[in-house]
Amino acid sequence: MVTLDELKATLDTFSPAKVEFVARVMESLANPPSADIRSKGTWLTSEPDWIEYFGLALSVHHGATTEPLGLSSFETVFRNACEHVQWSVSPPGSMTQRFVDLSVQPGSRRRRRLSLKSTAAKNMSKTSLHISKLT
Repeated sequence: MVTLDELKATLDTFSPAKVEFVARVMESLANPPSADIRSKGTWLTSEPDWIEYFGLALSVHHGATTEPLGLSSFETVFRNACEHVQWSVSPPGSMTQRFVDLSVQPGSRRRRRLSLKSTAAKNMSKTSLHISKLT
């Protein structure tokens, strides 16, 4: 774990461009999306640390680019959030693997096979993310 003093010392060595980039990421982290969970009690929404990590990862992505989060990036963010809370996650599958993008076992609960989608659905916006049918 990096200490605050070590972090400050590293920042002192950064070029102006690096400082500006870090400042942008920090601004994103300081203003992460808030979770407005509509479906209480699901296996995914029951873990606040998962929700926080996922939101922070989305914040960093959108703080660094205006591009939408594509499917492989979305899967990586989802997978990293699961690993952060120490859920068992299958290794990344083949790009040709159909219907199942990953398997996750949240703690002692049953393993779930997930098909993740990241699309510009008509009900998505810059201020919302909809995750559904994760049973």
